[in-house]
Amino acid sequence: MSTFKAIRGKAIKSLTSDPSPAAAGEIWYNSTSQTLKGVQNVSAWSAGGNMANAREHAAGAGSASSGLAFGGEAPKTNATEEYDGSSWTAGGNYPASLESVMGCGLTQSTALGFGGIGPARVATSAGYNGTAWTATNSLPVAKRAGTGFGINTAAVCVGGDVSPTSPQRTVEEFDGTNWSAGNDLPTGKGNISGGTGVLTAGIVFAGADNPSPGVSATSFEYDGTNWTTGGTMNTARNQVNGFGGPAGQTASICAGGNSGSVSAATEEYNGASWATTSSLATARQGSANGIGATTAAGIQAGGSTGSYTVATEEFTKADTTKTFTTS
Repeated sequence: MSTFKAIRGKAIKSLTSDPSPAAAGEIWYNSTSQTLKGVQNVSAWSAGGNMANAREHAAGAGSASSGLAFGGEAPKTNATEEYDGSSWTAGGNYPASLESVMGCGLTQSTALGFGGIGPARVATSAGYNGTAWTATNSLPVAKRAGTGFGINTAAVCVGGDVSPTSPQRTVEEFDGTNWSAGNDLPTGKGNISGGTGVLTAGIVFAGADNPSPGVSATSFEYDGTNWTTGGTMNTARNQVNGFGGPAGQTASICAGGNSGSVSAATEEYNGASWATTSSLATARQGSANGIGATTAAGIQAGGSTGSYTVATEEFTKADTTKTFTTS
């Protein structure tokens, strides 16, 4: 019979009180309470403050305590909303009423939006300073519904489509002034894939791979020059929300989307593989993509559950002491 010492290389400690601090994975026997205890990293979704505008296919930026959502449809809108960790307030309007805008930015006041569709696809790009949007130089091509990652002076626009069933392989990089071509993806990605990280260490996942307009479980990692294949997701889907901040290539969250029907599935990436974690309370697609600077805290804002929603859910992950039982 295997023992904990044989498996882990050390015996379980017997202590009269719980250690402080205690790290995830640590296990001990509390002789005072006569219980076996340990620390687990526990994730959960909980209700956040409602948005003022119900919408789907908005872009996002920032963190769970200082987030930004802009654009979207219900119908198409230029509304920008700012999140302070509990409630949404109006920000400066985006330059045009567009949905499926792609965006990025690690803070609320350094967001970048690009592409999208009004009555037609656009190549326009704009930066946000926490108060107002200012037009920047445009993308080389008009497209929508891809994804973005990075910061407003070193951003990456990935995939998207130039027609309803044409996910693109094209990649563009922004240096704070101009957009220029980067190396193409191994396959096109559209229908709103997830993207996190920075220019030299980014990842994109889910969406729809070319030539199919359907759903995808693939992920691709970017080193600033080349793309390599990452881990395969457990649930293929499109119209997802991805967040993870600058560490995205080694730590990302993908939540919600559509896998044939709206999904509540949430998965976490560790740099090699995707693992299922706590599901959303309400299945939805098309939430504002990219609001969350780490995998420990992010939000799912708006989207569609079958109808447009104002609901926000907040994702948290923390080390928690658990008492182990045989039940």
